[in-house]
Parts: sequence; C-alpha cells; structure tokens
Amino acid sequence: MSHFVIKNQILEKYQGDDEIMIIPEHVTIIRKYAFCGCISLKSVQIPDCVTEIEEYAFAFCANLQSVKLPDHLAKIRNHVFTGCVSLDSIVISDTITEIEDSAFAFCTNLKKVSLPEKIPLGRNAFPAKTEIIYEKKQINLDAEIIIDENQTESVMNPEDKIIITDENQAEPVMNPEEKIIITEENQTESVMNPEEKIMMNDFIIENGVLIKYQGIGGFVCIPDGVTKIGAGAFSGCHTLASVQIPKGVTAIGEYAFSDCSFLTSVQIPDSVIIISQNAFANCSILTSAQLPNHLAKIDVFAFSYCTALTFMQFPDSMEIIKEGAFMNCTSLKEIILPKSVKISKSAFYHCRNLTTIKIKFLGGKIGTFGKDALESMF
Repeated sequence: MSHFVIKNQILEKYQGDDEIMIIPEHVTIIRKYAFCGCISLKSVQIPDCVTEIEEYAFAFCANLQSVKLPDHLAKIRNHVFTGCVSLDSIVISDTITEIEDSAFAFCTNLKKVSLPEKIPLGRNAFPAKTEIIYEKKQINLDAEIIIDENQTESVMNPEDKIIITDENQAEPVMNPEEKIIITEENQTESVMNPEEKIMMNDFIIENGVLIKYQGIGGFVCIPDGVTKIGAGAFSGCHTLASVQIPKGVTAIGEYAFSDCSFLTSVQIPDSVIIISQNAFANCSILTSAQLPNHLAKIDVFAFSYCTALTFMQFPDSMEIIKEGAFMNCTSLKEIILPKSVKISKSAFYHCRNLTTIKIKFLGGKIGTFGKDALESMF
C-alpha cells in the first residue's frame, strides 16, 4: 500500500517496482500516467470498483503481459496501454461500450483479442495484425416476433460471419489490416495503417536535414537519405516510443528529441559523431541509448534529466563530454570511459547513484574508480 499515492479513492501514482500488481479495492479512478513507464510490472488486476482509467495510465509498461479490466468500466481511454509491447492477454468485460484512439497501439505481442460485441473502435485502437473476435450475442428464443405484412426486409446481423463454400463462387475479402473510409460520394478509400509504414509526409526534409517530424509517434524509423536530425525535430513528441536513426546521419541537433516523455530507446548509427546540446534532455523514461562507435562529442545537457538511464558505455573515439551532459541522471549507476576522453566540470552533476566508474585502458584493460576519485565530474 505504501507504494500507492491515493487521494479520495483516486490512485494518483504508483511508486513501486512490483512485478504482480493487485490494485486496492477502494480505488475508483486511476489517474493519467499513474503507472506509465513502470518497466517492472508484468501483471495487473484491477478491482471491479474502478469505473474510470484515464489516458496513458499504463502506457509504455514494456514488460506488462496480462491485464484483467474491471467489470464496471465503460470506456477504454486513449493510449491507456500504448506501447505495452509484451502484452499478450487482455480480458475485456461486456460492460465496455467504446475503445478509444490508440488504446492498445504498438502492443505488438497482442495477437488476438475477444470483444463482447461490435463496439466502436477508435483510430488505431489495436495493432494492425491483432485478430479481433466479436463474441456472438445469444438470441432470446422467447422473444416476441412481430411481422409487418406490408414490408419484407432481410436484415443481416453485423455480428454474423458468412462463409461461402461453393467453389464456383468467389468474393473479395477485405484485408483486416486496412481501414475503409466511406465518403459522401459513396466512394471508398483504403487507408494504410500508420503502424505498418511511416510515410514520407510524416517528415519535413530539406537538403538531407530532417527539419520536423509530424507523425503519430510510436516506433519510428527515420528514412534513408537523412544526414542530420535538425534542431527540435522531434522535441515534445509525447507519443514517440522508440526511434531508429539510419546510417549516414552524422549529427543530432540541439533539442532534437528533448521532452519526448515516452521515448524508451534510440538506435544511433556509427556515422553519428556529434550529439548536440539538450538533444535528449528530459527524456525521463529513456532506458537504452547505445552510443555509436565514432562519436566524438556529447554537448552540454545532451542527456540531462534522463532519469531512467542506468548504464552508459562511451566509445574509444570519444573526445569530450561537455558540462551537464548527464546532469540529474539519477538512476545512472555505472559508466565505462575511454582513457583519452576529456570530461568537463559537472558533466555528471547530481548523478547521486553513480558509484562505479570504469576506465578502459590500451589493450582493453579496465580500471575501476570510486566516485571520489573523479570528484570534478560531479
């Protein structure tokens, strides 16, 4: 109970690291971001007294595998489980009347889900490859049937599934990964699910510089041909979960990924030699950032306030780590440095859990130093 912040039956925040979670019985509302980014969580059971779960409540719980939703929940809100990439089991009660936009977006391990009836689904509510099965309603055989003799009309239950077995007949089958939009002119347009491919119109690129990203976020692959990530290109993109930067990019500009509050991992190619100031500042749940082999400079405050980083290894090519580059990375416990690197004053300021500093000497030998030995770094 001590790990929960609960006020007036509202669960405001969870501050523990349990793998199996049973939410207390008296909770009625789970607030926005309450469990967001809780990477230890594997299973959660929500009591039936909970009537509302707000947006992003369980977003980016990367190891969450199973969830039982409460029986009295009416809606599954936007992005509630976005980015729960290990989620493979979800029990949805028949009280649910709507599943909103991106509720389970990027839950790539969710192969199949059963819904109680054909309820409204928001845009990208589930990943494109998730099989959705609608449970068929039972027909009340005791119900009174009234026939209007003046009208006859055959009405297909939209929940029924029609199977044609006559080999001589064929009917085109809609790809379940496509969404059909019906226009006022009774035309139809097939729209590719944005999880399948990031279209070029999600990016503004000029002369090889990625000026701005304007897509929906999630897992993003930057297109080939980009040579630099421009200043602020992804800054403040709160739906960005992971980004892959292509070979050929040599620099990551100022504030390029700053304040991407749900960014968990980034793949940086060996072609990158400069990470500019504040490039990843305040990416508070960034847990993985493997530095490229030819990186020479990390500028001021580049990874400041990345409070989920626990380990960093710097390549032999590293020349300088500037002031405040890793300031307030409060979970950082261990770093490995090359012998030749220059470390500016306060580069690791207020990294209070950084207790192991290893230096890689020529020949591959590694020496270990205590925090006090390199006091100026802090």
